[in-house]
Amino acid sequence: MAEYRNGKVIEDASLTNTGGAATLGALLGDVANSSIATRLTVLSDWAVRTVVKTGLAIDGGSVVDVFTVSGGPIELLGLNMLITTAVSNNACAVYWLNDPTLATAGDTEMCAGADIDSAAIGDVFSIIDADGTQAWVKNATGAAVGRMIEIGSQFILPGGIDFMAANANPTTGVASVYLTYRPLAAGATVVAN
Repeated sequence: MAEYRNGKVIEDASLTNTGGAATLGALLGDVANSSIATRLTVLSDWAVRTVVKTGLAIDGGSVVDVFTVSGGPIELLGLNMLITTAVSNNACAVYWLNDPTLATAGDTEMCAGADIDSAAIGDVFSIIDADGTQAWVKNATGAAVGRMIEIGSQFILPGGIDFMAANANPTTGVASVYLTYRPLAAGATVVAN
């Protein structure tokens, strides 16, 4: 009996020993040629993934292309930034942009900004859904981040996911950024730049 997943036909998942004697090699050959291997491949195409960008300098005052989406759109499930080098005592709003490769699409702010002034090592910033408006917020230093469920999700087109600092006031600051996503097209991926 055929089964359909994401427009692909998945055949019966039963294994048949076509390799002769029941050896490990024969069994592995049977699995590789079975629909179980097909099912696992199809499942991995749609699995939730996390990409990490380390060493993001926060003291630049310009747009930084942090991630690149290619191969199709993604569903953004989480975007968190962990401060690894303290930020100087200088006011500066920071936020994220989606910069699609489509010629007719412009940059879109993914969230409202948050002041990064004096962010300490261990501070975590996250995108959350604040009453239907995406916001970039600071969580308590070293605290578990309990806001991920609130993000909902965002539909992101292929192109860049950029970090924006409103000015060059900060003189120090480095972060690691964690982006969690689900591909919405076979082959859609995100890489850190």
